[in-house]
Amino acid sequence: MFREIRDRWKESRIGPLVKMTEDIFRYFELCNSYTQFAMLSAYWTVLTNLESSHGPFNYMSDSERSLLAKGLLSEARSYALNKSQGLDERINAIGGHGMALLSFYIELHNLTSPKAHDLLRKISIWSQKINDAEHAQSLQIMLNPELQKMAKEQHTSLLK
Repeated sequence: MFREIRDRWKESRIGPLVKMTEDIFRYFELCNSYTQFAMLSAYWTVLTNLESSHGPFNYMSDSERSLLAKGLLSEARSYALNKSQGLDERINAIGGHGMALLSFYIELHNLTSPKAHDLLRKISIWSQKINDAEHAQSLQIMLNPELQKMAKEQHTSLLK
């Protein structure tokens, strides 16, 4: 009986996850290529760091994944709600959305409903847009002399 209640409670989480994911996807589509790239980069960077420090999350227990997803969502909220005006703060706020999607992706691995599997697939497809975002960003730099200058300065400073 308690297991049934726990499973129903877990599955009730799918509604809010669908809404939050769709909101972030809508925001993503309205963003320019730099913002899209920042959001996707945050997703992949955090995923890579998590897997190198904790191992692949699909081998974790449900409770470990839940704790990881909760902690990640809490951190993502603090980034996304940052109201400062500096460049780093804006990048962090944008990256917070990518981190939130990663936390949803991890949490969805604990759910078994068809809606959960569908949302998992949608986030996976979204995360593969990193190559398109990199390409669009490269094209914008090539077409804009001011952006070329900034990219060259950043590259030069990294070599020092």
